[in-house]
Amino acid sequence: LLTPVLAKHIYPGLYADDTCGLCKKVRATASHLLWDCELNPREASEKTTLPPQFEDAARSSELEVQRRAVRLITTALDRQRARDDGGGEGARGGPTGSPSRPRIEKGRARGRGLVG
Repeated sequence: LLTPVLAKHIYPGLYADDTCGLCKKVRATASHLLWDCELNPREASEKTTLPPQFEDAARSSELEVQRRAVRLITTALDRQRARDDGGGEGARGGPTGSPSRPRIEKGRARGRGLVG
């Protein structure tokens, strides 16, 4: 799971800071992003080692359940991505986007041509 804590070392130009992009109080580790952040109250209130939806997905042989878990993790990580209003410089001091999730030009989606 590529979190800002790891990304700071792998992509230092993109992630100059490893603090949580939501609460801005602690380092953005996987456990913090997925269920400890105070801005994710439902997950933070549950007393499990893993959030139930991830625990269920890990045990499930159903593809859709696994996909749902991936979407939840992706959403948690997307909340940490640098915000950009078109200036090209992200909130973390680097360019927006990442090598695995390149910046999308307005009116284009990843490999799908114009979307509107």
